[in-house]
Amino acid sequence: MDANALDRGRPHLGKLRNLAARLKVIGLPLWVPEPVAWEWAQHIAEDWQAQFGPAGTAYRRLGDAGLQVTPPSSPYPDQEAVQDAFLKSLTEIENIAVVPLSAANAREGLRDQILQRAPGRRKDSVKTGGRGLGLAP
Repeated sequence: MDANALDRGRPHLGKLRNLAARLKVIGLPLWVPEPVAWEWAQHIAEDWQAQFGPAGTAYRRLGDAGLQVTPPSSPYPDQEAVQDAFLKSLTEIENIAVVPLSAANAREGLRDQILQRAPGRRKDSVKTGGRGLGLAP
């Protein structure tokens, strides 16, 4: 599974549950490399934070105007709590294996990126990519 395989780099647990269940029928686990899970967690933490930006200003202004409003709230105190909750939810999906990142795979991925070995590449003059994530849990 790649971070950008679903919904603009955002996780969709319903789709992941469905795919994992379908793969289970044919005896295959759905592997999610740990860095992919981290990237998803960061993306949704950014989305979580965004709800407090312009919306928070608008709610404050409405309150200043004497209107009764209910600003956005969340059971999560910060972005790290959002990330932790997502990562926990991901590991609870049946037939999904979050594949830990080993030191050897991290080294090879970084080497791909820096030396621009395939699949390393440039995107808007920034070095990206790396194959060092490995597939075996």
